[in-house]
Amino acid sequence: KYIEIIFTFTIILLTSCTKEESSESMDQTPIVTVLFSPNALGDHSFSDNIYRGVEEAAAQYGIGVLLWEPATIEEGTLYLRYNSIDADSATNKLCITDATYADSIRSHPELFPNQSNNQILVLDAREIAGYVHTVDLPLYGALYEAGYLAQSMDDVNNIAIYSANSTMTSLVDGINGFTDGLHSVGNKNLATFYLGTGVEGFSMADSLYKVSYQVDSVYDMVVPLCGGSEQGLLRYNREHPNSFYTVGMDADMSNYSKRVPFSCLKRMDKVIMHCIGQWLSDEGIPHQQTLGLEEGYTEVTISDSYQSKLKAKLESIHQTAIQKEKEYEAKQK
Repeated sequence: KYIEIIFTFTIILLTSCTKEESSESMDQTPIVTVLFSPNALGDHSFSDNIYRGVEEAAAQYGIGVLLWEPATIEEGTLYLRYNSIDADSATNKLCITDATYADSIRSHPELFPNQSNNQILVLDAREIAGYVHTVDLPLYGALYEAGYLAQSMDDVNNIAIYSANSTMTSLVDGINGFTDGLHSVGNKNLATFYLGTGVEGFSMADSLYKVSYQVDSVYDMVVPLCGGSEQGLLRYNREHPNSFYTVGMDADMSNYSKRVPFSCLKRMDKVIMHCIGQWLSDEGIPHQQTLGLEEGYTEVTISDSYQSKLKAKLESIHQTAIQKEKEYEAKQK
């Protein structure tokens, strides 16, 4: 899928010029390319929120936007390498992708030289060698809060984490955060399962739906660190109103099921607006930045029907979770 989107504001800007001026304006219009993971769009969470962010940025800043959702990781990697060789272009370009491609970039830093007019931003990743910009979006703090809230629920004793894989840094951080928060005030049972070894674990909603029949007889709560695969759990919740709780991930999932007591959010739309604003400013994007719980780019939101039970508990642990995230992040550097 290769979709070129020039939003209304940009069209008006370009068509208001003469033919000669229009060609010059098109050359000068900044272009943001978003390289998604395979099958990422439609996940109702991380990737869809990135899409909303570039929509908002295009409308506000009058930039051109290209969206690229490759069929495979290899195809996406080839695009990254091709896109990086563009030093002669007069157009100011920014390619935004996520940690799915971080290893490919680390393996070939020479392919990503320092080009002021052609930059790469990797979301949800710690620092990468070379001239690639990164944004670390730690979920440790938000999931620490989630673990603490889970511990306070009287009807929750056995909990399962379903992670897309066991290697991606952000998933490992999330597992550690939930585990530490859960065990900070008690010792409820926690088991961790992995859906795959790569990105396929993010798009296995049907498989997780089938697994839910076995999960329901064993676990009281499921924490899905697996992107769009979470929709399998939520579908099961809707069909079985008295089933296990599901923790919403990356976006507020309370509208998808009444069995979502709270959600851990990554405000990707807000992150995208922030980073594109930096890119267009005189200062530019920092080489590396962290946007987590303290900065307001991750958070826990409590579903309406659970506010009376959990709101005060969340408020009581918030500053502790911020400090715990700082300490955890410091150890990872």
